[in-house]
Order: sequence, then C-alpha cells, then structure tokens
Amino acid sequence: MFNKNYSTNPPFWIDDLNPYSPPGAGWGRPRNPFPSLNMILSFTWQIITVLLAIGLAWQYPWLWLLVAYMGVMGLLKYLVIRHRQKTMLRSEEIQQLAQEKTGASTIGSAIHTAGHPLLEINQPIVLALTSDNLSIYSYASGVPLDTILLKDIQAVDLVMYDDDGIPHAGVIDSTAQSLQVRFMLRGQACTCLFRRMYKVKAVGWYQAIEAARMGQQSKL
Repeated sequence: MFNKNYSTNPPFWIDDLNPYSPPGAGWGRPRNPFPSLNMILSFTWQIITVLLAIGLAWQYPWLWLLVAYMGVMGLLKYLVIRHRQKTMLRSEEIQQLAQEKTGASTIGSAIHTAGHPLLEINQPIVLALTSDNLSIYSYASGVPLDTILLKDIQAVDLVMYDDDGIPHAGVIDSTAQSLQVRFMLRGQACTCLFRRMYKVKAVGWYQAIEAARMGQQSKL
C-alpha cells in the first residue's frame, strides 16, 4: 500500500539519497531491521555515557550542560534519521510506481551526456526497458521523451575511461562508467551516451538491453 501524502502531481521519478550505497547501510535505511554490530555498540556507548553524565551531574552541576548538549545532539540525530527514512521510503514508492506505470523490466536514472537529438546535453533522464522498446522519460512526467524500438538499436557498448579521461568503448567490464547506444531515429543513425546510471549500473543496462534484443530476435 502506497503512502498517499503526496501532492496531486507527484514526480515521475526520484533518485535515492545515495543510490550506490549498500542495502541497509546506516541507521536511516528502512529496509534493514538489523543494524550492524558497530552501530549497536556505538548506540549503547552513547546511552551509557548519558547515564553516567546524569549520575555525576548531581555531584558536579556543571555536567548538566554536557547532559543538555548530548540530549540536543541525540534529538537532532533522531530527526535526521527520521527524515532520511521518510525520504527513502518516498523515493522507493515513486520508483515502484514508475516501474508499474511503464511495465518496465529494468528502470533507472542516468544523465544523457550527448548524442540524442531530442534530448539536451547533460540532461537527467529515466530509462525504462520493456520487451520491445527502450523509453526515455524526464523526472517530472510519465510521458516518454522518446521511445526507441529494440529493432532500431544497432549496437550497445560499455564505455570505460582511463587515467587520462580518454573513453574506450566496447570493453565489457563491471566497472564501466557509461553506456553508448547506437540506434536509428527517423531513418538517421544516432549515437548517444548515458552516464551516472543509478539503480542499475551501466553493465546491468548492457546485459538487460542485449538480453531483450536477443529475446525479440528469437520471436521473429
């Protein structure tokens, strides 16, 4: 069940606070009911410190200042964690809604570096892959900016950058930073590049698109 405390026109997509963070990392991660041992020890030590300060404050009144400081800092930390949890839950719900609306098997955000004539340079976009097309959306709307049929995709390549920042396409590696797509648009060949791919990394998109293309070809 989705939280309905949104505006009448919620965005189509919201990125996670830190899309590449490990699942369940930090006290603010709503998916992780079991914090790490280090977090538990840290929290326990803070509680013990506060209790000791309260106990000593009856003999040394100036310690009440320390107790008040620790209380304020603890409250602020709690409020930050609650805000992070709400933000994460909201982004997860909106992302799930986007996937349901598009019927995509793979969906995630990226930045269009350049190459697609219907998009702007360095434009943040959302990619959604179905069994027969790759659609491109803005963060604000569920109406696609463009839909590329899989049969019109000529090639998909991973792009890596060496220490000098020189790109190398066609190298299959899990650390690839970008994805290059060559396709036909209105009878013209286009080559565009996507980078900063979140939720699904570049190598994940490469695998998903190639598998979808292969699946479509097998139906022909």
